[in-house]
Amino acid sequence: KHVNIMLVGATGSGKSSTVNAMFNMNVAKVGVGVDPETTCISKFDLDNLTIWDTPGLGDGVERDKEITHDIISKLNELDEDGKPMIDLVLIPCLGSEASKRIVIALNQADIAMKGNHWNKEENKPDDVLNAFLKKKAASVRERIKEGTGLDIEPVCYCAGYSEEGEEQCKP
Repeated sequence: KHVNIMLVGATGSGKSSTVNAMFNMNVAKVGVGVDPETTCISKFDLDNLTIWDTPGLGDGVERDKEITHDIISKLNELDEDGKPMIDLVLIPCLGSEASKRIVIALNQADIAMKGNHWNKEENKPDDVLNAFLKKKAASVRERIKEGTGLDIEPVCYCAGYSEEGEEQCKP
């Protein structure tokens, strides 16, 4: 089955880096720091997977309204079978089957706790950071459940990144 995934989040949260990590190549242009690079919803195809990268939220009320309008329009699009085109998304406004269509993804796990407990050789958190991330994910899960009634287990990850002129950090 073809799957469409939409990534939504704040500017600088690593949406485009996540696209690059999923494709294992630099297909999405990535901004430096929190400077936005994605200006409109972009589509990336790989076999039976389509990733929709969205502009970042949080850069101003008017811009956020415009981006939110574009996201909602995309969420309301139907495929050729009359079903919602977007299968998974990171925002809770998807109707009665929302919990089946939302993935809460917490990026930048490698820099949590100031990066002190990220095992760079194995590219994963050590036990201390793993416990910290589980606690953070549980907190996010509870807040989402309180606010929306949806019980969704967040996923912690590192999308990888590269600073200008430096070596690529692996996803």
